[in-house]
Amino acid sequence: MKTIKSIFPALLPLLLLLPGRLVVPSEAPTEQSWMMMLEEEKLARDVYTYFHTQWNKEIFANIARSEGHHINEVKSIFDTKGYVLPAAFNEDQPGVFSVTAMQELYDKLTAQGTVSLEEALKVGAWIEEKDIIDLKDMMSEETDAGVRQTLGNLLQASHNHLRAFTRQLGSGYQPQLMAQADFEAIVSQNKGNGKHKTEGCKGDCQGGNCKGGNGKACSH
Repeated sequence: MKTIKSIFPALLPLLLLLPGRLVVPSEAPTEQSWMMMLEEEKLARDVYTYFHTQWNKEIFANIARSEGHHINEVKSIFDTKGYVLPAAFNEDQPGVFSVTAMQELYDKLTAQGTVSLEEALKVGAWIEEKDIIDLKDMMSEETDAGVRQTLGNLLQASHNHLRAFTRQLGSGYQPQLMAQADFEAIVSQNKGNGKHKTEGCKGDCQGGNCKGGNGKACSH
């Protein structure tokens, strides 16, 4: 069996500049934690949008659309907590980030995904792994029930995205950030028929090409 090896050793210095965890154990997420989460969702949307332009694969367009909804969900948490979005956050300018390390990460991820379609799919899986880890950390320390529900919805969507990317890559993909057991528990869900239900979607989704009951692409 071909094993897809790690392609991200060059990203490790950048990850060290980002918060290794978005929250400190036993402490509620801070305003800075939520800002980093917002930047992560924008990173995912902007990278996938770039890859759709590069490779013209619907999996990237569909999941980028979902990430756009996730940005709005995190922004709603800002409203709930009474936080003000920093002026430096520019949602409407793709590929531009207020955090230097996030900007460098975007540049490296898009460059890596330009090498081949397979590399782009691996970048997508890597991003979803990181999102899952960070969302679980945020949920573990958040006390507001409504915010926890929003995080849970985002987490389930990231599970769906990870399954979509790894299904395209095949069984040779190995997790880059997650524990093997956690990764296998996610990707094995609904493995029998090769399809999964995407959050908010009435139809089946296969390979990230999601169609709802009305024939339109699902956004979550």
